[in-house]
Amino acid sequence: MTAWCRRFQYNTTMPACSRRTGIGLTSDELKEAERIWIRQEQIHAYGSKESLTKMLCGLNPFLDEFGDLRVGGRLGRVQLEEETKFPALLPRKGMIVDLLIRREHNRQLHAGVAQTLAALRERFWILRGRSAVKRVLRTCGICRRVAARPFQQRMGDLPAIRVNPARPFRNVGIDFVGPPLVRSESSKSVIKKAYICLFTCMVVRAIHLELVPDQTIESILRALRRFVTRRGRPDRIQSDNFRTFHQANAFLKHLFSGRNWETVQRHLASERVEWIFITERSPWCGGYWERLVRSVKTALKATLGQCLAAPDELRTVLCEVEARVNDRPLTFVGSDLDEEMALTPAHFLIGLSLASFPDRSNSADRGTLRSSLRHLLRRLSYQQKLVGAFWKRWKREYVVTLSSRGKWKKLHEQPRVRDVVLVADYNTPRRRWSSAFFGQISRLLQRWRSCLSYMAGFNH
Repeated sequence: MTAWCRRFQYNTTMPACSRRTGIGLTSDELKEAERIWIRQEQIHAYGSKESLTKMLCGLNPFLDEFGDLRVGGRLGRVQLEEETKFPALLPRKGMIVDLLIRREHNRQLHAGVAQTLAALRERFWILRGRSAVKRVLRTCGICRRVAARPFQQRMGDLPAIRVNPARPFRNVGIDFVGPPLVRSESSKSVIKKAYICLFTCMVVRAIHLELVPDQTIESILRALRRFVTRRGRPDRIQSDNFRTFHQANAFLKHLFSGRNWETVQRHLASERVEWIFITERSPWCGGYWERLVRSVKTALKATLGQCLAAPDELRTVLCEVEARVNDRPLTFVGSDLDEEMALTPAHFLIGLSLASFPDRSNSADRGTLRSSLRHLLRRLSYQQKLVGAFWKRWKREYVVTLSSRGKWKKLHEQPRVRDVVLVADYNTPRRRWSSAFFGQISRLLQRWRSCLSYMAGFNH
């Protein structure tokens, strides 16, 4: 615009035959317009001679034939262009400075600080140029979209249903392992896929494994009925979020598709069981079952190797794997003989380790066994005290170990309502990620737990 105004001013003072009437601007006109703005920026920043001497004495500045302030330096004998040997001197901040940095940054295809600054130094010398380029590049929308990192808040507190005593398998998480390959019982040459349904208690960390022969909804419901019959009816079942299909287990995708999920919901309603999902795009919320999935897979690989087991054989192996995982120590295993035995999930299930041998030292003859009401009440009281002692140790020795945060230890920038954000979707290229703005935010003890963001066409 400045160049066009200068041309108009020139044409008004010249006869018609000498006027510039070309369609486009010439390079000289563009250079002249640029010099005008650079000169204005220099006058605004270095208007007084005192400030000029104080700030720029080490650069040996001088005025060229156009009145522009340039760096003298020590490169007078170098075979370079005059603009490179004696670049124009510019302040660290200013509208023209920011525009020049942005223009060069775009010309360099949104390169980094070093490359942008090197390209600028061919014509301009910006005081504290690196910090100036960094400041401008931080406001580049394209670069922020390409290199932005997700919000990382401090790891939140554990939910109450995980750290308060409750009956084993009252609150469970569910996931599916597999699919392992099994031999058909009718023909050894026929190989088919099977699935392992893992139930884990949120409190005592015990597991229950069920073999599911196929992906039919009837097989899934039968596995759920077997679990409820053997372990008791749970209050809540938690699983991956079925809405985030690309992150969910493949088996869960089938389970929550269409009428399958309606069938499961009707069954759960009849059993008075609540099915809840973890927050979308938050797989770490299911970390307590993912860790046990790895333990089960490791045990199966070590046990089966390359063998193809029949379904009945695999059920037997699963029961043994379940027993070994439920026998793992939850508390510290000491080396002192006088220390108490490490607490395991099996202590909450049957009162002792699943690997323990029968104690025959105090066994009595069947004829002398007492079954009086007083004796039975005494035994019941003893068992209740034993269970209470397990829970006291669980609080004292196990729960306290969950206090430390393994990651996300610092409190970073807090998101605010109506902040424009980029919704991370690591299964698609970053250039296809959607922009959104924060809507409703859920809090739990002053920690950000989940939010509702609004994108074009739908809520998330």
